[in-house]
Amino acid sequence: MACAGIPGKPPASDSYLPGAPDIEKDGDGLLVEVTVITLEDDGTCRVAPEALVEIWHTGADGRYLDDAWRTARTTGADGATSYLTARPVPEEDFPHLHIRVTPRDAAPQDWVVSITADGPRELRLILLAGSPTETSLHNGPGV
Repeated sequence: MACAGIPGKPPASDSYLPGAPDIEKDGDGLLVEVTVITLEDDGTCRVAPEALVEIWHTGADGRYLDDAWRTARTTGADGATSYLTARPVPEEDFPHLHIRVTPRDAAPQDWVVSITADGPRELRLILLAGSPTETSLHNGPGV
């Protein structure tokens, strides 16, 4: 079975701060559910338990703050974790989330996920770690 996930890119975010707290909820408005999968040498995929998933975005003032609007969660045995937060406000012309995933045995990778102001209250992502590309994920209308 081939992997069906969104590939990341090498870390390059200027807004990244290491050491985010493990926070399950810091707002109400957007539930982000992330499942991390990795590509095996034989071309199959597997879920990535114990992967570190860091998520951050700007606050209402459009700025990144030290411990506000960011979390560092670890995936469970199913490769999944979640974070309930406020909707990001526009920064660099579009509201978006930054996500950095560090699987147990692989280098970290980043994703930038755009969010529309009137989109759904839940965002479910399957992220393919270990297969870097040079593109960001910008969702279409309604996401």
